Amino acid sequence: MLFHATPARADFARDAALVQRGEISLEEAVGKAIAAGEDINSILVVATGVGLDLSRLASALLNSGVDANTIRAAMLNAGVEPARVGSVLAVAQAQFAATTAAAATVPITAPVVGATGAGAGGGGGASPF
Repeated sequence: MLFHATPARADFARDAALVQRGEISLEEAVGKAIAAGEDINSILVVATGVGLDLSRLASALLNSGVDANTIRAAMLNAGVEPARVGSVLAVAQAQFAATTAAAATVPITAPVVGATGAGAGGGGGASPF
């Protein structure tokens, strides 16, 4: 009999328990679930069932590449009240925008090629070459 190795499959229900115990972050659990192809609806059902923070969950889903309309539909399918869905998504989208903006404004710490100190690039000094 041949043994065929298969890639590890994420189990969001198990990972949600690990999140509650503080062993992994919600963002890690969501990232694993999305990478493994878990259904967004099942992720939302588990999350609402165990009482995970829906704003953080929605933000993690956005960061994992899930669009807001898909998240909205999954929340409604999981039984989240429509008014709450709107407020949760507003918070999640604000967090996502802030994260994206922070990533875009990270300061560059590498030295500038050709810089030699004060006045570098001024064009007034003699070249050693």
